[in-house]
Amino acid sequence: MPKKRKKVSSSSSYYELLIPTFLVILLTIGVFIFANQADEKENMTTKTISINPKQSTLSDMLLSVTIKINGIGQEGNIFPRHLTRKVTVYLYGTTTSITVTKTTYLTYDGKQYFTGILHLGKLAEGSYFIKLTANHTLQILSKPEIKTLTAGQTNILPPYTLYQGDMNNDNVLNKSDYSLALVCFQNNNDCTGTSVDFNDDGLVNILDYNLLLKNFAVLHLV
Repeated sequence: MPKKRKKVSSSSSYYELLIPTFLVILLTIGVFIFANQADEKENMTTKTISINPKQSTLSDMLLSVTIKINGIGQEGNIFPRHLTRKVTVYLYGTTTSITVTKTTYLTYDGKQYFTGILHLGKLAEGSYFIKLTANHTLQILSKPEIKTLTAGQTNILPPYTLYQGDMNNDNVLNKSDYSLALVCFQNNNDCTGTSVDFNDDGLVNILDYNLLLKNFAVLHLV
């Protein structure tokens, strides 16, 4: 006797087809969400790496300064009365305007030079023109004329000689300065003596006068 076939309802057949389709849709959505999360994570990493380190790591720029004061040292007075000298440093950018002005005190090394470390503050790395001056001396432009400063290290300037005699501090050595100095040489009562005591031995005499004339000669002003 033949077996009777079971009737399969249309609704049961519909759900059997729907379940695999639904699983495929869920799997597709899961893959899509995972891919988006991975892209977002990669984008966040890329943004972190692309930060400019120069903008986030600015530090105190250091400058090593060494100067020679004409008349003090081995060819003049090796035992000056003042063992420190106030020095002003001017930094110029690509334009003629002053970018930074800093003052520091340099210490005599007992032989020839006044040396010290100047803290320029938070200064951007780059190329600068640098000028130095002290009391009653002419400004001098550092060599090479364009100096590249780098953060995270001490930037070393070569030694420079500063010439005294700029009595009115106009950065020019001329007859006006000679006349002002001559008053002190002729009559000590009319000046303190500190401005024309060029070799810093505590006396205003012929040695200081000769140093002034020597500075005029060195700078081809006579």
